[in-house]
Amino acid sequence: MGFEVKGMDQLLQMLDDLESDLNSLGMLAEEPSFVQMATDLVGQNMDEVWASKGSAINESWNGNTLVKTGNLRNSWRNPNSLMVSVQGNIITFGSNVSYSPYVNNTYTFIGVTNRTQNEAAGLVDKWLQQNGKLNWN
Repeated sequence: MGFEVKGMDQLLQMLDDLESDLNSLGMLAEEPSFVQMATDLVGQNMDEVWASKGSAINESWNGNTLVKTGNLRNSWRNPNSLMVSVQGNIITFGSNVSYSPYVNNTYTFIGVTNRTQNEAAGLVDKWLQQNGKLNWN
């Protein structure tokens, strides 16, 4: 005596899609679309920090002190100018301006705003909604 489970093909497809999404999550730092989303978010964050002259990260500095040529500011504010490095599961963002670490030790301009913290918390969900095989709503 046998029985037929209706929707077994759909269930198997759903499990295949889930496995695919989980594999993608395991290599998320290597997914170009996720790296681009994170890069855009970091650029927006830094834009907010520089536009607020540090107050967005609870700092207070004279924006003119940090903006003599604009190179440092522009290297952080523009997502296309950020140096992005992916090694394993770690994505690192930096500036191509050689004196960036020295200046950051004098005037703290690298930090995460409250808005960015909220958006970063949902970054994986957003990526899954746009790129996952399953409906992750």
